[in-house]
Amino acid sequence: MSSTSLYAACRRPPRSRLAAGAAPFVAALVIAVWVPLSTGCGPSPLARQYDAYVLQVEPALDQEAVRWRRVGELTRERRDDFALPQYYEYLQQTALPFYEGLQERFAAVRPEGERLVAAHDVLRRFAAARLSFLRNEVAGRGLLERAFGEGGLRDVRSGLEEAENLRYEYGEAVGDDVPDAKLGELYAIVASFRSKYFDRLEQGAIDPEDVQVRLRRHVIPALEELARRKYTDDDEGRLLKGCVAAWLDWHRAVERACPLLRQVWRMKAESAAAAQDAAENL
Repeated sequence: MSSTSLYAACRRPPRSRLAAGAAPFVAALVIAVWVPLSTGCGPSPLARQYDAYVLQVEPALDQEAVRWRRVGELTRERRDDFALPQYYEYLQQTALPFYEGLQERFAAVRPEGERLVAAHDVLRRFAAARLSFLRNEVAGRGLLERAFGEGGLRDVRSGLEEAENLRYEYGEAVGDDVPDAKLGELYAIVASFRSKYFDRLEQGAIDPEDVQVRLRRHVIPALEELARRKYTDDDEGRLLKGCVAAWLDWHRAVERACPLLRQVWRMKAESAAAAQDAAENL
């Protein structure tokens, strides 16, 4: 099982329509305030207001594009290492201070004219959404470390490896003989849970609470019943009994990890909402 695949699903790189400095915003702004910007006697009052406003926000937007591009680069690097130190160092030391300052800079801007005021309000919501995303990322660092550490996905990963190894050992012990029917029952339970729940959990495509409920009410009780059955008192019987126990332990480890993974799920939703809010406001 790859812990990074769940992480990648939960923490996809943020996207925004601002990809090339201030140009997209300035172009949108022209449309938003569109009235004749010049008269036969020179620039109109609106043109002068527009020029003054762009001079106040355009440099900040160019700087913002550089910072956000770096956040995206580090997010892609982080796919293979969710705890990438450079990512959090950049967020805490560079990105967060910049976006906090950006909010203050935009708050100090006082555009003239109703349409410019409305356009600037959109820009301020954009900056606030970006800042919300970054704060959420920094606040979630400890949560991710717990979710992917001991008591979380680390136990799930090691338990899965142990259960798979015992299955192979049992298969080698049985050889060409017909395996115990309990093996078929075991893997019917395992395969059903993995395809319908665990694979989707790993992809971030299902609420971990739903997975936990399924495990508690159906999967774990079925495996516990299977573990209580009688097994032959020989090497094959002991291997099969150990295989059932290992799979039971693995499903219990997944169940124990679900509360932490649900917190990650909620954090993903909050970050996605902030990124979407930023995209919709520029």
